[in-house]
Amino acid sequence: MLDTDISLFVATPSTSGAVSDIYLQSMLTLQSTCSANDVLLAVLTIGQEAHAVGARNLAVSEYLSNTDFSHLLLVDPSVGFNPETVVRWLTFDRDIVIGALPQGNIDWEKIGRLPEEAAARNLQGAALRYELAFPDPDHIEVTSGFAQVLHAPLGFSLIRRGALEKLVAAHQDRTFTVPEGGYLRANGSMVSLFERAIDPETKLAQSEDMVFCRRAREAGFDLWLDTQSRVVSTSTYYFRGDVSTQFLPADERRGERRPTTAKLGA
Repeated sequence: MLDTDISLFVATPSTSGAVSDIYLQSMLTLQSTCSANDVLLAVLTIGQEAHAVGARNLAVSEYLSNTDFSHLLLVDPSVGFNPETVVRWLTFDRDIVIGALPQGNIDWEKIGRLPEEAAARNLQGAALRYELAFPDPDHIEVTSGFAQVLHAPLGFSLIRRGALEKLVAAHQDRTFTVPEGGYLRANGSMVSLFERAIDPETKLAQSEDMVFCRRAREAGFDLWLDTQSRVVSTSTYYFRGDVSTQFLPADERRGERRPTTAKLGA
């Protein structure tokens, strides 16, 4: 049983107003899990906002204006997860916890370099790429299944109220207002904790999530990545067919018999 003071405010940006089926399934089971643990749950979907930057900032502002909730759970509409993962995060009891979201593509070259053990265990998962930065990639320390990172995508992440309040207080110079009647309506103004930028040292472009992570670390917060839980990220995919690959010589098909009659074309 979780602490009775815990309550969740879920925020999901959705440019088109639609969510994936696996997101919906995850949210329905999360609702049951929260009910079983006496955890108050609210869900906000943010539509009509074309940019993740605005949606993220709106999520923070709307959450902070609802003082009944202890934690903000950011979940992108393409994400699927096991609700028990959220229970683990709450039990871990840190200010910022992040789920490892795979990028929406397959690293085909990586597949050829994978150790047999990794390929046998989970070829699909091992062939994906992750946009993660560790303080020391050669020496990653894991605590109860969590490791500290410098930055990671925040499309599935849990942030404690106190952390957001401290960040907002520290960045009042980033307060902005929106036109009256616009969808970004949170109390008329917001603090832009999520912004795209250029790294002053490397000159590399930084996403809004990377900027938030940097600001959180500068404020003294650790970022904890869950190294155990599996997260699903849906995306469009192009299946580029080449049927000729199905008609290789028998010795190249691991002993399979080559079709004796196969006609390609009309």
